[in-house]
Amino acid sequence: MRAIQSARAIGLAGVLGACMLFAGAAHALSDTNRQGSILIFTKVVNDSQRDTVIQITNTHNMVNRARCFYLNGDTCRITDFDITLTKQQPTHWRAGEGRPTDLLDSFGSDGAGIDPGRIPAVPEGFAGALICVEVNPDGEPLPMNKLKGEATLVDESDTGTNNTSQYNAIAFPGSGGDMDENLELGSEYAACSNRHQLNFYSMPSEQVEQEDPVLGENSAVVHNLTILPCDLDLTRRSPTPFTINFESFDEFEGLTSGGITGSCWANVSINDLEIGGVTTFGTMTLDTGDGTPVMLLSESFHTALETGATASAASNVHQVGENAPATIKMLILP
Repeated sequence: MRAIQSARAIGLAGVLGACMLFAGAAHALSDTNRQGSILIFTKVVNDSQRDTVIQITNTHNMVNRARCFYLNGDTCRITDFDITLTKQQPTHWRAGEGRPTDLLDSFGSDGAGIDPGRIPAVPEGFAGALICVEVNPDGEPLPMNKLKGEATLVDESDTGTNNTSQYNAIAFPGSGGDMDENLELGSEYAACSNRHQLNFYSMPSEQVEQEDPVLGENSAVVHNLTILPCDLDLTRRSPTPFTINFESFDEFEGLTSGGITGSCWANVSINDLEIGGVTTFGTMTLDTGDGTPVMLLSESFHTALETGATASAASNVHQVGENAPATIKMLILP
């Protein structure tokens, strides 16, 4: 009898602990190393140089559904679609090709396996983001915290370099809510940050291009920053303006400050920010203050100028600020 009571007590403690963890998830910052109920791929491109491979996995032992939205960074237009994943199912597709529903895909082919549903292709020249939200069969938001994702930016040019860079999707765990079209980051879901820190290759003022410290002479480094506001209106074409103030320090504490403004989505070259300095490396703090919080992705391109060979690396920018509330508005369609 005591053993049964002890087992019940342990089970109840486990349930309460899980509930406390689930309820507290929405008050933490978003994460790139765990599952969530909202996945955001900050940078998705399809042009003559590169395409993007999207990977999404349902880590749950039950069927999971998601409504996804491509956000065009130039026009702020939305293209939405649904995916359904069986238990523990991973899926993938190329943004530039999409993924049709074909039950006759041959074993080992790119479309083999259980199709998640028809996924549209983005047009040539697309640059923007992808947002996926867990939903129930009625299309209403249903936080289960079972999705994880990765994106690979693949070289599609004829240079033969086969250059790729990969990053994890930003995951926002959820703790439930009123299941309406307003996804409240910071209360119903994890929050964005109003402050980020980035280490980058410094841009000495006397140089047009930063020399790669590993490749040495006849090389160059270009460092880009992709910006996506956390406040997103996915119900119509509605750009969200943002303002970011930055301070940059080189290794000798030389300071450069400035600001970046935009709306909807932006890809900014750090080389063009006219950041001074006399050293190879720098650290930048980016702060949105009380304004719209943002999500940031860093990508560097390292080129040997004699051969033209380029290698790149992408990573989500480190969050160091406080929880900043924001709202994602989505369409609810049955």
